Amino acid sequence: MSAMGETLNRGNGQRAAMALALACVLGLGVLPAMADSERTKYLPDVKSADAVLYEVTENMYLLDAAGNVVGPEGAIRRKADASLYGWSRVGNPLCPMEVLVTNPRTRTCSVTAAGMDDIALNTFTGTVDGTFAVLQAARAANVKRFVYVASSSCYGIPDVYPTPEDAEIRPQYPYALTKWLGECLVTHWAQVYRLPALSLRFFNIYGPRARTSGTYGAVFGVFLAQLLAGKPLTIVGDGTQQRDFTYVTDAVEALIAAADSDRTGRCYNVGSDRPVSVNRLVELIGARETVHIPKRPGEPDCTFADTRRIKAELGWSARVPIERGVEHMLAAIEYWRDAPVWTPATIATATAEWFTYLGNRQ
Repeated sequence: MSAMGETLNRGNGQRAAMALALACVLGLGVLPAMADSERTKYLPDVKSADAVLYEVTENMYLLDAAGNVVGPEGAIRRKADASLYGWSRVGNPLCPMEVLVTNPRTRTCSVTAAGMDDIALNTFTGTVDGTFAVLQAARAANVKRFVYVASSSCYGIPDVYPTPEDAEIRPQYPYALTKWLGECLVTHWAQVYRLPALSLRFFNIYGPRARTSGTYGAVFGVFLAQLLAGKPLTIVGDGTQQRDFTYVTDAVEALIAAADSDRTGRCYNVGSDRPVSVNRLVELIGARETVHIPKRPGEPDCTFADTRRIKAELGWSARVPIERGVEHMLAAIEYWRDAPVWTPATIATATAEWFTYLGNRQ
C-alpha cells in the first residue's frame, strides 16, 4: 500500500479531516487519475458543512455531504449569493462550504503566462479574491475549521536559517505577495470574526503528479520530464542552492494535524528539517547530463523551515527523507512521459520578463 493509501486508511475519526486535506493538496499531486465515481470514496463523512469543493485537473468538482460528485461546473445553486464573487482556482485553500458562486466563463485561473503582468493579475484574482470569497463562504457555513495553505516564498530572501515564522516578510514576486495577502486575510478573519482558522506555510512540496508547467513549475517534474526525454537537466546557477524539499504525504499529515487542532489565528512552517542542494537532488535522480542556466532574481540561496512551533503546538514533524521521496518519484516517473520538456531556450523565453522586472535591483 502506498504512503497515501496508509494515510487514507486511518479510520473514521480522521477521514473528514483527510477529505479536507485532499481538497487542499490535490493541486500538488496526490490522487491518481480516476473516474468521478472512484474519487468520491476518498472523501467520505464530511459533516462540518453541506459541501466540500476540491480541484481535479482544470475543473472544480462539488461534493455533497455524502461524497457524491454533484457536477464539474462548480456552481452551487442553493443559497447562491453573487456577492460572494465568481472565482475558480483559489490557490489551494482548504475549506468546506455551503455557498460558492463560480463564474462559468472563467472556471480556471492559469498562471502559466510568461508575462509578469498576466501572472500578477491571475495570481491576485485567484489567490486574494478567491481566498476572500472562500472566507466569506466559510463564515456563512459556520465551518468548524479553516486551514489555509500559505507559501514559504513570503520570506523572500531571509536573514536567518532555519527561518522562523516571525521572520521579516519580504515577498519578491507577485505569487509570493498574493499568497502572503491571502494569509493576512485568513488571520484577520480569525481575529475579527472569530473564524477558527490557521495557516500553514509550505516549503517546497513535491510528490507524484507534480506539475511542470508555468513559471512556478516544480523542479522535480521539470527534471523528470527532461530525464525521460533524454535531455540535460537544467540546473539554475551553480546548483549549490538548497531547498527544504517536503514530501506530499508529510504535507497532508500537517494538514490533518492543523484540522484536528484547536489553535486559531496562528501560522506554522511545514518543512523537512533537512534542506538539500539541487546538485544533490540531481545525484539522487541519477542524471548524467546537466546544463546550467542563469540564476533567477528574487530566489533565495536556501529555504530552510524552522519547524519548532508546529512540533510543539501541533505535534507534527516530517517523516519522509529526501532519499525515500526521490525513490517514490522515480517509481512514478512515467507520469511525466508526455509532460512539457523545458530547455534553456524555452526557460529563457518564459522568464524573460521576470529578469526585466526583478533583475538588477539595488
